[in-house]
This record gives sequence, structure tokens and C-alpha cells, in this order.
Amino acid sequence: MDKFTELAATAQVLSQIIGNPETGDFVLVEEPVPECVSQGLAAQGMRFCGLLGIVDGATRAALKEELSDEAYTGLAQIFNQQVMRVLAARLEERDRSEAERATAVSGPVDDFVSWANALHDLPDLRD
Repeated sequence: MDKFTELAATAQVLSQIIGNPETGDFVLVEEPVPECVSQGLAAQGMRFCGLLGIVDGATRAALKEELSDEAYTGLAQIFNQQVMRVLAARLEERDRSEAERATAVSGPVDDFVSWANALHDLPDLRD
């Protein structure tokens, strides 16, 4: 298994590095790049340069070619922002799922409580 496949298989968060090391232009892409976008990037001299990922809470990189310290620092900062956005979205989804489960569980209970309160409020006609 090569380093790219291994990182892609083990990362909880993954981004592709697309860029032109000669000009210092880079883009981090979270999703597969559509062919039309890939052709546009290639026309600008940009190409696949590697992967950045989070594996068990640690940042990992698999680079196709060496990058300058400035490029790597800039990419790391942007990647950290992407990771925060991805984790925030996952936490929101988890909270939404938990809220839906709680609503599903509490729905019939709330109906029973309403029914029991209404029953209690009925006048006693036994006299």
C-alpha cells in the first residue's frame, strides 16, 4: 500500500493538496475534483501535490513532492480551519441526531403525560 492510499484509508479528515510549487499557488480540496475543475486547474499549471489528513487526532501528510516551508505552513493553517469546520458539522449532526432520538422517545411519554393531566382535571361525578 502506498503512502497516499494508506493515509486516505486511515484518515478521519482528509484533503487533497492541488497546486503549483513553482508559483506557490495551492488549493486544499476535501471532495474528489470533478474532471472539468481538474482541467481548469491543470491549465493554470496546478497538479496533485499530496494529501493532508487527521489520523487518530494527529496531522499527517503524504507529499508527492517537497513543498517550501512557507507553503507547508500556509497549507497547515488552512487545513486546521477545514478540520474545525468538518468537526463542527459532525458535532451539529450528532446533536441533531440525539435531539431527534430524544424527541422520538419523549413523544409518546409527553402524550401520556398530557392525557394523564387531562384525566386528572376532569370533574369527579361520583357524588
